[in-house]
Amino acid sequence: MKKILFTALVMLSAIYSRAQSDSVYVDLGINSIRLINLGLGAQNVNPDVWNPYLLTTDIHYNRLGVRAGIGYTSHGKTELPVDANGMSKTESDTTRTDIRIGVNWEIALAPKWTFKVGMDYYSANAENTYISEYVNEQDEVIETNRKKLYKETGFSPFVYVQYHITPRVSLGTELLWRFGSYTSEDGEISSIKPENAEATVTDITRKYEGIKRGIMAPTALFLNFRF
Repeated sequence: MKKILFTALVMLSAIYSRAQSDSVYVDLGINSIRLINLGLGAQNVNPDVWNPYLLTTDIHYNRLGVRAGIGYTSHGKTELPVDANGMSKTESDTTRTDIRIGVNWEIALAPKWTFKVGMDYYSANAENTYISEYVNEQDEVIETNRKKLYKETGFSPFVYVQYHITPRVSLGTELLWRFGSYTSEDGEISSIKPENAEATVTDITRKYEGIKRGIMAPTALFLNFRF
């Protein structure tokens, strides 16, 4: 029994020592600029200009790392029927999600400064809906429903700069180059019921595709915690 315990202790000690020498760590970060924006009521911020990611994680083994990030924004508004708008009601809702995953290489230039260079695969999806209702002269409800769908995917080389306040707390920002393609769809359904006629529905849908190239300036301030 003693030999078994001794052998187990030796193996655990070897595993622990190897883990220490392998320099494995995990960085968890939150984008404080995005957090403040959410606190102000999810105001519209152009995701082509402002860094869209709220949360990020980076798992490192020696100098090689794998990172992932996610962002989410949602904004809804309802205009109630009053005399000023002709007793019409409108509802609008916008939702966007951003996801990325990539690899990077760490370059330690100074004790408190770390640079990381790498490449992400990213995906962005957005949906915008707009619904309006009003009552015509025949007391019939006329409704128009418009929906816009947007999807973008691509690759993004990046440079990440990190300043270590303490060994476990740091601040970081990043410069992104984006090379992607997108598809979008804009559809509108409108119901009209003229006097002495059956209800009719008008359905108009437009579809688009294109490519996007651009540089996203360092508009994020990530507060990172290392484990």
